[in-house]
Amino acid sequence: MTKSQFTSDRIRELYFGYKEALGRQPTKAEFEHLYPGAMQAVKRGKYSTEIKTWNQFKNSLGEETIVGNSLSIYTPEKVKRIFLELEEMLHRTPTQDEFDEFCSGALKRIKRGCYDPKIKSWNQFLTGMGEEIARSRWTLSNIVRAYNTLQRELGRQPNMKEFKNKFGGALNAIVEGRYDPEVFSWRDFIRRIGGKHKKGGVKSKYTTPIDIENAYFKVKRSLGRMPKSAEFESEHSNALKMIKNGRYDPTIKTWNQFLMSLGEKSNKK
Repeated sequence: MTKSQFTSDRIRELYFGYKEALGRQPTKAEFEHLYPGAMQAVKRGKYSTEIKTWNQFKNSLGEETIVGNSLSIYTPEKVKRIFLELEEMLHRTPTQDEFDEFCSGALKRIKRGCYDPKIKSWNQFLTGMGEEIARSRWTLSNIVRAYNTLQRELGRQPNMKEFKNKFGGALNAIVEGRYDPEVFSWRDFIRRIGGKHKKGGVKSKYTTPIDIENAYFKVKRSLGRMPKSAEFESEHSNALKMIKNGRYDPTIKTWNQFLMSLGEKSNKK
């Protein structure tokens, strides 16, 4: 579906159709994941020039939303009620991002210690509520896969702001040391995956998996045969490092795995 097809009537139809399928109001994250073009149309004022946020959109449909700019309205009891309401809607423990989208003010109260002076993180809040803390979906391989996905979309290596806007949870995992106990910054992450960090962005000859594949086939054409690992490394050492660091594909970290992914017969070297 092209963006031009997201008329106001079509967006309303998609929203209520999804609501009926779920048996409840969809969250912003759920609706945006299933219909990103429709959500972009809302944000850009294509649905209505006076409507550019999720809550404004829901209000226009007569749906109930949580509003209020003053954080003082979020007492500990109200924060609990909001959490339990969202949990009932989702039929599971909500993630931090889902709770933030549902009621950002309540999450701010938690993180500022206003809910409880001893509780300043989402996991601490969940523990206090007696909830099971789900294992983060941002594993090492998922973070690298997210980075590669954004590279393909942009056609170049993304900067930290772009990565945060698209995969905020992944960036949080990096800076909290969940990607690697020795990596706590964007700069360290870039260096670990084989990139080169420079002020103002990341510059590298090999910015996407396609660049690595093009380098491979260029060497193959020059040799007239399938190159060996050492031959490829002599001309494209950084590309080989990226393969071995899982930057080409998180599931591929050896030369033979790389060859097989291209449909080539593997060799020893």
